[in-house]
Amino acid sequence: MNLLLFAGTKNGRELALTLAEAGHDVHVSSASAYGDSLLTTHERMTSSYGKLDIETIGALTLEHKVQCIIDSTHPYAVEISKNLLIVTKAMGIMLLRYERKKAVPEEEGLHFSSMSSACQYLDQHQGQVLFTTGVNELHNIVRWMDRERVFVRILPIEASMRLARESGIDQTHVIAMNPPFTLKQNLAHIKAFEVKYLVTKDSGREGNIDEKIEAVKQMGIELVVVDRPEIAFHHVCYTEEAIIDALNERFS
Repeated sequence: MNLLLFAGTKNGRELALTLAEAGHDVHVSSASAYGDSLLTTHERMTSSYGKLDIETIGALTLEHKVQCIIDSTHPYAVEISKNLLIVTKAMGIMLLRYERKKAVPEEEGLHFSSMSSACQYLDQHQGQVLFTTGVNELHNIVRWMDRERVFVRILPIEASMRLARESGIDQTHVIAMNPPFTLKQNLAHIKAFEVKYLVTKDSGREGNIDEKIEAVKQMGIELVVVDRPEIAFHHVCYTEEAIIDALNERFS
């Protein structure tokens, strides 16, 4: 079976290998060269990278004669997921969503529906803020908040470092490290910058959210959670087995 898998997570990259080993021809699309470089090679796997719009997703689907698209992008990658819904509906192709389960209970921390609402709250409360939410919204974060209070933890790659510089965030306010982060590392970062608030997304336990929650509790600071956007997927799977069962049910 010809599959097109959008892999924005470690889970997605692992799923791609599982499907290739099961005999499927899998083309993996990653948003960046860094994500593409993390793929394990396999004779039944091909890959490409770059941000795609509706037209280029359709072209890639036709090029690889795709029978099913699997969306394993990050839970907060709203635009690509919505585009995949549009393309698969228009082309009559099955779409499977491979998703991490939520991991932050409602009673843990302060929950906000968007980064803007979280920053508006933080702007009214004093103290240093550590953002562990990536780089995509850095430009907006420094619009909503005093950048002197903003500390960020990002990937140590040029694209992320450039976005931090362009956002006007001082180099001394940047932690450039590869995840995953241990409890000890989270505690060290909170102490080093005298952080009063730690901002996170609910990326699932695979994103080491438990270590963040425990660090916040031990340090007696506030956890600020930007909740996941709600997207109306038709078929959501949480395990590799569920993906394989869905494929067998549809195409056997």
